[in-house]
Amino acid sequence: MKKLVIVLSMVVAAGVAKAAIVDWAVNGAAAQDGYTVYLLTSAPGDYSSVSDLAGASVANAKIAKSGRVYTTGDQKASGDKVTKDADFYFAIISGDDATSYTYLQAEGMTAMVYDPDNQESSPGKYNSATAAAILGGTTKDFAGGTGGGDDPGTGGGDDPGTGGGDDPGTGGGESGGVPEPTSGILLMIGGAALALRRRR
Repeated sequence: MKKLVIVLSMVVAAGVAKAAIVDWAVNGAAAQDGYTVYLLTSAPGDYSSVSDLAGASVANAKIAKSGRVYTTGDQKASGDKVTKDADFYFAIISGDDATSYTYLQAEGMTAMVYDPDNQESSPGKYNSATAAAILGGTTKDFAGGTGGGDDPGTGGGDDPGTGGGDDPGTGGGESGGVPEPTSGILLMIGGAALALRRRR
């Protein structure tokens, strides 16, 4: 049993050794309350529905009022698609019954990579954007058509209380709760120790 626990711990450690995670947030205004923002790792394709867009994304969050600002709050995304070289895009919809989405590339956004074996750790670059900036991007119908940006009624870029494009501290939102690689390894070691202790 002891050998099995050690082997299992080594397999988990190898799987978590090269993990990537990206931090992001989108700030909005009262007009975008309830809008959903999706984070993608490549340029959006032609999606036929909101669920297709959600399936292609690596994370999503709703804009909601937090204190005096409207924001998704600080979010984290990880997974196979989140890599050091990924190109990140924000896509936004007004609701689950939306007939179109608007997207914009997240300029300069990079994932944090932890790879102790190759010493290729990268600190990553946090990106916060405004909903107004994303809504000024490219709009596509879920049927596949392309339209212009600047969705009317979005509150505009000069709407007070949007939080600004580089306001990293709007906070208040619930995080996705993705553990860091070290935390996962420590949890496995602790679990193995408890299992061994119970056996004795």
